[in-house]
Amino acid sequence: MVSKIGSEDMAVAVPEMLRKIDKINNMVVDKINKTQELCLLVALDQESSEYLIKKSLENRISSIAAWRWVLMDLSQRLNNAVDVIQHEKDAVLAVIERLKGEIHYRVEKCSRPGILAPRSDPVEEAIIKEYRYLRKQKVMFTKEALNLDSLLFVINDTKNKIDVDLRGKETTIAVEEACINSNQEYIECNRKPVTSKNRKKKITSWEKRCDLLKSNGLYALKMALEERARIRAARVQLSCGAGARAARVDAALRRRLRSNEVVIEELQWQTEEALNDLYKLDAERETTENTILQLLDKARATEARLAERSRRPPAELLDDDVDKLLKKERAQIKRNIKKFQENLNNIVSLQSNLTKAIAELDDRVADVKQVLQIDVARMNDRRQSDREREEHVNPDTENSSCFDCETYVQTATQNSNYDPPSRLDQIPEEDEDDYPFDY
Repeated sequence: MVSKIGSEDMAVAVPEMLRKIDKINNMVVDKINKTQELCLLVALDQESSEYLIKKSLENRISSIAAWRWVLMDLSQRLNNAVDVIQHEKDAVLAVIERLKGEIHYRVEKCSRPGILAPRSDPVEEAIIKEYRYLRKQKVMFTKEALNLDSLLFVINDTKNKIDVDLRGKETTIAVEEACINSNQEYIECNRKPVTSKNRKKKITSWEKRCDLLKSNGLYALKMALEERARIRAARVQLSCGAGARAARVDAALRRRLRSNEVVIEELQWQTEEALNDLYKLDAERETTENTILQLLDKARATEARLAERSRRPPAELLDDDVDKLLKKERAQIKRNIKKFQENLNNIVSLQSNLTKAIAELDDRVADVKQVLQIDVARMNDRRQSDREREEHVNPDTENSSCFDCETYVQTATQNSNYDPPSRLDQIPEEDEDDYPFDY
């Protein structure tokens, strides 16, 4: 009875177990199917994600490469701008040295402004204006040299910032390309720990920084171009202005040389005429003095006659015609003596005035001759300065003779269109090649 019941229980338990096993098998099959499906989905997601990442990386590399090209071109232009500004600075320093030489030798030693002070005329005013103009230009170009130093510092600083950013972009491009190529070794070798200094920033901040570098670079280029144009215009203006003032001084000196020669001739002629008048007055004075002496003798003779006639007897002492004529003659002699005395005083006064006038004429001639000597020395020194500069520029040129005032005056007298041997040249531009760039 017992065994019968046990066999029945076994018969019931086996199908139940089989059903459980089938259920488990079904669950395993479903799990395997789901796992395979999940693997397929994960693989598909990874492939899609990898494609999107690579596409994003390529776009990022393209953006960085575009900015790198822009900044690289800007860096090259800034490098050329540094060469240009350095070129302009060298030219400005050369101009400053030339101005120092012009002021020290040509103006202070040759023209010698203020040597005739307090006298002032167009020549002295032109020389002083030339002197002040050159000094003003020297101060201006000295300031320009300092401005060029400041500009060089700004351009170099901007270029250095751009170069630092370029190196960062090149490193970034290498990292991004390694990420695209899944170069794990490169990434592991160049990986840096994330700190507060190099933590990630927003893309908008990166773009603003790149745009700021570009704006600063373009502004530095603009400043370099403007400074170059301004310096070149200042140099051209200096050449024209200095040449014009030098020509004005030269023309004024030539004009005053000729004028002083005419003045000396006129003063010498007036001195000769005054001496002739003085000789004539000496003769007139001698004649007048002799006439006065003769009149005095005649007056004494008349007084003697009157005194002799007064000794007549009282009966014969008459006021006759003889006494009247003698008295009339005595009065006439006194009037004549008075007239000749006045004439003699006038002659003496004229002689005194003529003597003073001759002394003044001599002083005036001496002054004009001194001015003439100074002007001749100025002309010779300025001509010598011009020849030395021409010999420095063109060593094969022959020396011309020194400017001579007498030769100039004689030739100018014969030919009114005569021009002195040499004339002042403009301050030349320094020798220079084409600028490193021309945008």
